[in-house]
Amino acid sequence: FDTDFTNIIVTDAQKTLDVLSNRLRKDGIGDLRLKLPSNRSFKLEGGAVAVMADIIEEKVETRTRRVKQEGAWASFKGFFNDDWNHDDVEYEVKIPVVSVEKIRANRIEAVDDYFKKISSDISERVKKPLTTATTDFFTEFRKIVEEIRGDLSNAMDTQKKGQKVQDQILEKIRIIKKPVPNLLAQSDALKNEFV
Repeated sequence: FDTDFTNIIVTDAQKTLDVLSNRLRKDGIGDLRLKLPSNRSFKLEGGAVAVMADIIEEKVETRTRRVKQEGAWASFKGFFNDDWNHDDVEYEVKIPVVSVEKIRANRIEAVDDYFKKISSDISERVKKPLTTATTDFFTEFRKIVEEIRGDLSNAMDTQKKGQKVQDQILEKIRIIKKPVPNLLAQSDALKNEFV
């Protein structure tokens, strides 16, 4: 599992993070460093020996075995009946018993612990930096948008004020432009006086 995890999953995940980091860098978030946690911290707990030690039980059974008696008396008894020169001897046998359910439960627990560690480490090493970087980005973005909004508002106010001034000047020009009777005659008379 560890070899497949390292060679396949970790490699693919690192490629994905590299692509994401490059895209974020192009989009202006250059300080964000995304990296996978060390896979040394993600090992299924307990090797085969430890797992087997936890799940193998010893069952003790009592068995009976016939043992042939020795000696002259046993030979004499055996002459009449073969069963008479044997004794029944009881002994205990330790039998290792492996429970498939215990193996399954043990491995499920190990895998659950493994994924809890991965989730915790991903949260610490990927989610937190990503959240911090996106929060910083959008905070800065919001400031820039507010500055642009302020500049546009000021420009529109200035334009409105300028338009009012222009309208006032145009009105004065219109008043001056109105034909005044005898204006040409008076201006010619003035011109002749000074010449």
